[in-house]
Amino acid sequence: MKMAARIIALVALLASPASADPAAEPGLAPLSAEASLGAVARIRAANRVEGGCTAVLIAPDVALTAAHCARGSVSGPNAMRLTFRPDATPPAFAVTVRAVAFHAEQKNEGLSTETAHADLALLRLAMPVPPEVAQPIPLATGPEPANGAIYGYVNGADDTLRGHFSCQIAPARPQLLISDCRVVSGFSGAPLLSGGPGDWRVEGIAVATVFGQPYRALIADVVPWPAFSGPYAIHEPPSADPQTSP
Repeated sequence: MKMAARIIALVALLASPASADPAAEPGLAPLSAEASLGAVARIRAANRVEGGCTAVLIAPDVALTAAHCARGSVSGPNAMRLTFRPDATPPAFAVTVRAVAFHAEQKNEGLSTETAHADLALLRLAMPVPPEVAQPIPLATGPEPANGAIYGYVNGADDTLRGHFSCQIAPARPQLLISDCRVVSGFSGAPLLSGGPGDWRVEGIAVATVFGQPYRALIADVVPWPAFSGPYAIHEPPSADPQTSP
């Protein structure tokens, strides 16, 4: 599959019911799935009230997001923070990011189809997220399915979870997937999920949008588990069971 013929431009994504039309704007998560998607969080600096990215809880005190979303501080009043159910009044739970481990091949360079697979960051949280707030979504273990779902938070809209419940998935290159679902500003770090309510599995993390047809999103593959670097790296998929990170 020749990606170059489809990609006109590649940009980072900083910056109604869930849609059945992959080309449409992400729609509201269906009520049947909303409760099981509590692990999908908004990430932004603690002193910000707009903008940001999406992250997904994969263990009680570990989350995944896009690397370009995780360049902020991990200390002080501007430290990065994950907010779970930010649409609730007050939000269900907020926790500070205490450390970050980046993909071993992450070089903090511009995104391209050659580098997008490494646009991943592992977030170590200051404390575990209580199970009554969110249940972590474990990593998938098998080959990528032909279809999945993408959910995240849209910048410039209210903090209600939105997404697509039926996205086609295909391999683009090693460790990189493509999807036909439209992703928008705020969806960087959003999880690509297989399974369904009560049995979700994380297949990858949305890192960029593609301008071209028929594919609209680049997904950094996390199956098999990628290599992270630094003292806070985890070298195998973390357990979704209760734990405290070292």
